[in-house]
Amino acid sequence: MREGFVGVHIGAGQHAESRTQLYLSICSEACKVAVDVLREGGGALEAACRATMVLENAGETNAGYGSNLTESGTVEMGRFWMHAK
Repeated sequence: MREGFVGVHIGAGQHAESRTQLYLSICSEACKVAVDVLREGGGALEAACRATMVLENAGETNAGYGSNLTESGTVEMGRFWMHAK
């Protein structure tokens, strides 16, 4: 078996620090789904699509809505990252 990396984030914008454990749980599930696809012989595109579906279906993330602009006008991406091997 080859090693790899799956990384996801909850989306751009403001996220409540009090919900960190919820966000981490959602990211963990998305990574698990992607890793399962890869372990079953699926490709990277399928794994990415399945992980994205978990994030989009969660409702607590804004995955699938694009990036946000900061007050200074720069593009901001999500900040809660998870990975699974």
